[in-house]
Amino acid sequence: MNKEELVELITKEVMARLKEMLSSKECFTDKKKVLILEKAEDLCPVLSGALRDNNYLVDSIDNMEALECYEGIVLQNISPKELANLANGIGGSVKETVFTDVILRGKKVFAMKKGLEYQNFGTTANKQFFNLFKTYEEKLKSYGVVYVGLKELLSEIDGAKYEVEEKVSKLKDNMEEKAYRETNEVEFVDLTKKKLISEVELRNIYKNGINKVLVSKKSIVTPLAMDYARVSKVQIIKQ
Repeated sequence: MNKEELVELITKEVMARLKEMLSSKECFTDKKKVLILEKAEDLCPVLSGALRDNNYLVDSIDNMEALECYEGIVLQNISPKELANLANGIGGSVKETVFTDVILRGKKVFAMKKGLEYQNFGTTANKQFFNLFKTYEEKLKSYGVVYVGLKELLSEIDGAKYEVEEKVSKLKDNMEEKAYRETNEVEFVDLTKKKLISEVELRNIYKNGINKVLVSKKSIVTPLAMDYARVSKVQIIKQ
């Protein structure tokens, strides 16, 4: 057996066990639950915090239960590679494999509008190549994926009828999220309990309009996180 065959065999075994776990693991609470398809360390504190403030239990890929336990599944971030794989039903990672299972089971899937990373390259990418990812975005929409902002997610995840208004501008979406933050007095994110602060974490916080984080003096801020903070003017306050 060569190396490629061995890798393929191991991958198939892992995916088989994952699907068995998703279909057999029992729900351990009667409270409403939401699954965010990210590792626990990469969860956006603003998104997960808002869900918890609205009385939802939040799970990540690391501790997910049977898919039947969840009111909705959330795609927090979608990289260009993930978008292509999700649109074409390719399960190259646990996240992509779970998404495929979710769609086949007819569960609600919400994708955060600001998490579509390909949109950040609209001014630099080749037009035809950029439009290719637009078609992938539309494919997910045709599969039943609903693109939402934070406020929309909180109001729609209970199962109310969702109506897409194509004429709603990005400015309106930004204003709604700003109003939500002001109402809930979200001025900074407290990361003092975290030992390691990564670039991904700061990027998720900044996407939600917050540019101030509190960290412990003992916390380790990675060099990439420091570079991102400097470029994006995210204020890191050690306590």
